[in-house]
Amino acid sequence: MESDIILFQNPFDCNLDDVLVELQLELNDLQEKDFLKEKHTERKLITFYSCLPDDEFSKLKNYTAGMPSLFATTYVCEQIL
Repeated sequence: MESDIILFQNPFDCNLDDVLVELQLELNDLQEKDFLKEKHTERKLITFYSCLPDDEFSKLKNYTAGMPSLFATTYVCEQIL
């Protein structure tokens, strides 16, 4: 779970050996693209993942698509307390 969160928060800092094998090729391609790293620093996470080309990063986008829902419930609980 921790490696999933790291992957979602900053895919450019993520170690390829820590992610699922089926994501490693796309993650490697992503990490090699400086213009995408720049977009990652300029945008919010959800906006960043939506700007990734589907044909190049479909597995990575699908995998990370559910991550915001984990944080949303935490945010709501923190707001209630």
